[in-house]
Amino acid sequence: MDGQASHMNTLKISAITFGLLSTIVLVLLIGIVAYLFSPHGSTQDELALAIEILVPFPSILQPKPETRLAFGAVVAGLPLIALASALAAKRIGLVNKASLIDLGLFATGVAGAIFTLRSDPVLPSAGLSKAEFTLSALGGVVLALVSQRYPTAASKKVRIGTTFTLCLSGVFLTFALRVFDYNYVTAETAHLGAYLYSINQTVLGGTCLNDVVTQYGCYGEFYRPIFGLIDLSIYNLTLVNAALQSSALVAVLVFSSFLIARPVTLVAFSVWAIMCLYRIDPSVYDVYFQYTPLRFLFPALSLLMAMWWCRAPCLMKATLIGVFSAAAIFNNLDSGAVVAVALGTLIFLSSIGLDRNSAMKMGWFALAYSLAVFGSLFAIQALLSYRSGVPVDLAAMSLYAKIFAGSGFMMLPTPKPPSAWTLAAFTAAASAAVYSLRVVQGRASARDHLLAYSTVLGIGLFSYYLGRSHPFVLPLCIWPLMIAAFAMLDALSLYQGPWGATLRAGSLIMVGFLVLAASIVIVRVAPPIVTMAATRWQQIGKMSPMSPVAEDIAFIRSNVSASESFEVLAVHQATIYSEMHKRSNLPGPGVAEILLRRDADNLIKALVEEGPSNLFIDRELLERQPLLMNTSSWLEQSMPTLHHTYALKSWSKGNRLMHLVRKPFAGEDLFETHPTCATVPHSSASPICYRYNIDLGSFVGPNGRKSPFPFDIAPTSPNGAFSLGLVVVPDGKQVAYSTIASSHCCSFQGFVVHALPGDRSEYVLTVGNGAQWLTSEPFHLKDQQPNAISIKYQNEVLALNLDGSEVARIHAKMEPSAVGLTVGDWFARSRTFSGRIDEAWYLNQ
Repeated sequence: MDGQASHMNTLKISAITFGLLSTIVLVLLIGIVAYLFSPHGSTQDELALAIEILVPFPSILQPKPETRLAFGAVVAGLPLIALASALAAKRIGLVNKASLIDLGLFATGVAGAIFTLRSDPVLPSAGLSKAEFTLSALGGVVLALVSQRYPTAASKKVRIGTTFTLCLSGVFLTFALRVFDYNYVTAETAHLGAYLYSINQTVLGGTCLNDVVTQYGCYGEFYRPIFGLIDLSIYNLTLVNAALQSSALVAVLVFSSFLIARPVTLVAFSVWAIMCLYRIDPSVYDVYFQYTPLRFLFPALSLLMAMWWCRAPCLMKATLIGVFSAAAIFNNLDSGAVVAVALGTLIFLSSIGLDRNSAMKMGWFALAYSLAVFGSLFAIQALLSYRSGVPVDLAAMSLYAKIFAGSGFMMLPTPKPPSAWTLAAFTAAASAAVYSLRVVQGRASARDHLLAYSTVLGIGLFSYYLGRSHPFVLPLCIWPLMIAAFAMLDALSLYQGPWGATLRAGSLIMVGFLVLAASIVIVRVAPPIVTMAATRWQQIGKMSPMSPVAEDIAFIRSNVSASESFEVLAVHQATIYSEMHKRSNLPGPGVAEILLRRDADNLIKALVEEGPSNLFIDRELLERQPLLMNTSSWLEQSMPTLHHTYALKSWSKGNRLMHLVRKPFAGEDLFETHPTCATVPHSSASPICYRYNIDLGSFVGPNGRKSPFPFDIAPTSPNGAFSLGLVVVPDGKQVAYSTIASSHCCSFQGFVVHALPGDRSEYVLTVGNGAQWLTSEPFHLKDQQPNAISIKYQNEVLALNLDGSEVARIHAKMEPSAVGLTVGDWFARSRTFSGRIDEAWYLNQ
């Protein structure tokens, strides 16, 4: 009786301690947020900031305050709901019948997954066919039958061998897929510029938050010592990033091997995690360093910190983990804040189930952790201020967060449930329920604390998707919740209590299904992925034929002497600077990160008043800035101002780069011979028509103008009813997603007709309604023969006729996109149709 009373007293003390420390966490979190997002003397409010954004079109602003509030309320209420549910289960006697609860959670999860797969319009189109689904399910049954002979976990030797093999495979895959040089930098790697520019500026002498304005954090400061030893270049940067990515992936796999006992479950998790983190999709060429390694590195390494802490908590560890959290915040505010809160929560959770003295000791550890976080941040601020010679404010790191979150710039609406994200939400809720049961039972172990840590980390990283709910973002941010999901599946596969056979069989069938499904997906995408990796490595150091970036660099070097100054305003500005070891002297962020009017005005002012003697401007950036940078055409609008100061001396090969020199200039000013075609107005009653002229070897458009292929048949996206007619002759050599016609862009807008990755004679019609992509059934085109295509949109119905017969029809309200209507490719010019398009006509009704 005394033991029971003592146990209840311990639980009571732990609950009080837990409540007290949770309050401290909440206060500290509010303090951090208030500090980082406070004005700090700024006179601009959020409305003024929103007005100052260089908005190319109104629909790009999609503020989501209600979504953020709902997410905050759910996150705040989840621990309370889970703990209350566990206490209620204990009161009615269910706490000792954990098998029933586990069975209920498992059954609910499977039912929810099946329902989501059937209901989410995105998943089936990118998932398995019915035959592949059935094969995977049968494979799961076979695995369950075989594994029944091995009801216990594998030996330590087998688990270590499995983990080592997975880590080695992950490292190999990382270096195979993510290393390239400047020859591979194309329109498909456009995100590289915003990430690279601040690294280049910092490595070559700048100081973050002083003369280096960065969108993603002060990560450039971490690269400074590395590129003090080796030259900064695209090749060296990708090698360093591959090493960082590999270390992060190894940390995830090692952590997972501690929570997952069965090798087959660990393999299933590892394969799916790598496919998600590495965006294993032949249509995706952009490595997107902004997520991996930038937003992946510190959260992944924090898993090792969590394991280190749970092994033997002490004051020194709490302090060092606090320093680590501060470094994570300094590296990237988004992921760093999540890591800091998650590690702090782990320290607080460690006090649950302890006696009074031990719980008080944990309280001191929590205090030491908090002081280390804030102390390290203030030390970093003091160091940057000393180095730059002027006071530096760390709160400036939140500028872009205010732009994106406050105004909704480039945000995307979260799909209504059931959707893929609801599976992640259910995983978080189930993990919280399991942990709360362990707490109420008084037997929360180190493994339970680590499972809770991965859940808290996953909930925090899920906020990425909450802001920009793009299908590509979700796989990049749910990997901690995947750890929790597979760890719970693994625990069920080893359960020996009541209903044990049912739970083991069900979980093993699920694991087997996931292993077979992953194998099918890998076999499907392996050939184009291997080709892409081989192409990246084969292009390294290749000098002939020269890539567009290499040609631009050669053109600049041939026109600028060592003593002359120059600046570059181009889509690949950061790549050119890094390859030429040049630090820009222009104020503010790089071209890819200029989102505010004041930054654009300051740049133009600096060019006019004290600019370089040579200025190189990318014609594509000048003409297509809203499409490439998601900002208004501020550079094109500034050209008259620049013309007062600069004369156009020459053009690079293909009229890609403009070479401007500062006036006075003795030669001919070529500004009047700018080769950009002016938009010719057309009557809305007559179609815009292009026909291929064999004698000229070119398309001939309105007014007899020659036009290159592919071409924009209309400068703006179709808005309202329209008709598009095409006569196409495929040659049977299409690339993946080879495009016949497109007005689609990245925010579920516009429409596209393109080839499927597998059968290149199979095509689909896809339309965006602003929230998701809707795709028709596939149809075939005849190779080496004319195919007459007619596309018509009217009364919220998009239909496609092939040779007079309707082959595709989608009922949807098409969301107008930010790009024009392109024939023969999409706006990024990387999926060019192979063959002939003999005729194209367009009528916007």
